[in-house]
Amino acid sequence: MKLSTILATLALATSVLAQGNESRVWTSKDGRQVKATLISSDATAVMLRLPDGSDAKVPIEKLSPGDQAFLKTQPAATAAQVSKAGPRKWPTTVVIQSSAIEVKLVTEEERKFIYRSESFEYSSQGKLLPSLMKEVARTFEATKKLVGELPWGVVCRPPEGLELYQAKLYETRIDYVQDGGPSNSGGVYMSGEKIFKIPFESLGIKRLGKSFTKDENYNSDTLVHEITHQMMHDYLPYMPKWAIEGSAEYVEMLPYKAGSFGVARHKEGLKDYLEVWRNRGRTPKLPNVSELFRLKRKEWDEQALKSDLQHALYQQSALLVYFFNHLDGDGSGARWIQYMDATKAEADAWVAYEKAFKAYQNAMDEFFKLPGVKKLEGGRFTYPSNLKAPQPPAAPGGKAYDEDTPLKTLNVLLADRSDEQLQQEISAKFAKAGFRLGL
Repeated sequence: MKLSTILATLALATSVLAQGNESRVWTSKDGRQVKATLISSDATAVMLRLPDGSDAKVPIEKLSPGDQAFLKTQPAATAAQVSKAGPRKWPTTVVIQSSAIEVKLVTEEERKFIYRSESFEYSSQGKLLPSLMKEVARTFEATKKLVGELPWGVVCRPPEGLELYQAKLYETRIDYVQDGGPSNSGGVYMSGEKIFKIPFESLGIKRLGKSFTKDENYNSDTLVHEITHQMMHDYLPYMPKWAIEGSAEYVEMLPYKAGSFGVARHKEGLKDYLEVWRNRGRTPKLPNVSELFRLKRKEWDEQALKSDLQHALYQQSALLVYFFNHLDGDGSGARWIQYMDATKAEADAWVAYEKAFKAYQNAMDEFFKLPGVKKLEGGRFTYPSNLKAPQPPAAPGGKAYDEDTPLKTLNVLLADRSDEQLQQEISAKFAKAGFRLGL
C-alpha cells in the first residue's frame, strides 16, 4: 500500500474519533482558555472534559461570545450535545395489542424451536403453545416499545451485527446454568454474547403433553427486567451497576398487564414494589449515597454474592433511579435525562475511538510492509527518516477504559450537590411523597 493510502486511513481514524470526541479551545469572558471536550449541555451550563480526564461544569453565561455562538450551532443530534429535557414527554401508557403480535415458528427440531416476532428471535428448548408464545413475545415487544418511549433517549435497535434481538429459553435450570446462566439468577442478559437467557421455571412454564403452557406461577417480571438491559446494551459499559440494575428494576415495577404498561401509575408501582419486599421480611431502606453512588463494579459484584447485600443493592438502586426520575428537582426527571444523554455521548466516543484504533492498527500493518521498516523486540521498530509512523488515537478522557469509566458522567446527576445534600434531598422527597423507608 502506498504511503498516501496509509495517511488516508489515518485521516479516516482521526475523523471518526473527532465525531464522537471533538476537542476544542474554550475561552471564558475574562480571557482564560482551556482545551476540552464538550460532553453535555443544557440551557444554563456545559459539561466539559479536561485533558486530565476530569469533568468541569461551566455556566454558559461565563463563556466568551464566540463559544456561546458555537453552542447555538451544534445540532441536538450530535453525540457530544445533550438534547434538552424540555421537549421530552413521559408517556401515560405504553400498549401493544395482541392483534399486533405475529409470531412465526421458523425451526422445529429436537429441543430447538426457533420463533420470530417483529424485533426478536427466540430459541426455545421446548415447543410452546401458540397462545403462550404470543404472550411471551408481546411482553418482549411491549418492553422494547416502553424503553424506547421513555424520555431517556434510548434508541432501541439490535446490537451491531444482529438483525434481531436474541433470546434463549431453557427447559431446565441445569440447562440454563450449563449454558452460562448465573446459578443465583432467574434470568440474565449476557452483553458479551448479546443474548438474553432465561429458564422456563423463572417464567412459570410447565409441560402439557408434548408442548408447554403457563402454570399458576407465570410471571413476566424477570422478562421485563432483563429485556430492559437488552435495550440499553450500548449504555451498559458506561454506567455504574446501581444505575443499570436500578433502571431495570424501575421498568419492572411499572404496572403491567396484557401488553400494557401504566407509566403514569409509577407511584402505585413503587408502593407495590416496596410491599413485596416487606412481605419477604426485608424492610425497604433509603439509598445510601456515600456507599452506593460511586460503588465500583468489582465492589458491587463482591457484595452481590451475599444474599442479604444483593437484595439491598437492588432495592436501593431502584429507589435511587426512581428518585432521579420522579422526585429530583421539579419531578420531571430532567437530570436523569441529561445523565442518560451524557452517558450515550460517552458510549459514542468510545465506539468512535475503537473504530479509530482499528483504522490505526490497519495503517500500522501497511506501514510495516514499507521498505526499510523493521520490527524489533518489545514492540519497538525502526524506519527511514523520510517516513512518518502512524500515531494511535487518544482514548476518550485521555486514558484507557478502567473501573472509573462508568462513573465519569455521574456529576450530571449531582448537579453541584454534595453527597450529604443529595442524601438529605432523597430523604425529604420520599417522605413528602408518602413513602416510609428505613435508614
